[in-house]
Amino acid sequence: MNNIMTINHPSWKHFVKLLEGKEGCNFRKDTKGEVKWKCKGMHNKDLAKNTLKKHFPGIDIKKSMEYFEKHGGHCDCEILFNVEDNARRLKKKTQFQTVPHEPVMKPNSMYFQAEAVKSVWGKK
Repeated sequence: MNNIMTINHPSWKHFVKLLEGKEGCNFRKDTKGEVKWKCKGMHNKDLAKNTLKKHFPGIDIKKSMEYFEKHGGHCDCEILFNVEDNARRLKKKTQFQTVPHEPVMKPNSMYFQAEAVKSVWGKK
């Protein structure tokens, strides 16, 4: 299973950091302090595929994409917003959630700056 990028892969955290960085979704604050990122949506995971190809040789990209889809990662940003939390919920057999571009739950704070999360969800 080490040839599939999952939340249990030893490089998962590194993959997430790359996907949220400049080569990936490029999460950042604009001049007004609002969090912005790039994502084509509509089941497009080109940024994730390119990150895997470039930085993780030997990873089965097709099976990794299937894993992301199964866990709510239908596009690049949804991989970041949904996959880890939903994989943990599935393991615990609790309610599965997805975040379709309009986040209704906080992403794992381990991967996002607290200020960015507060800005996205309007909490001060």
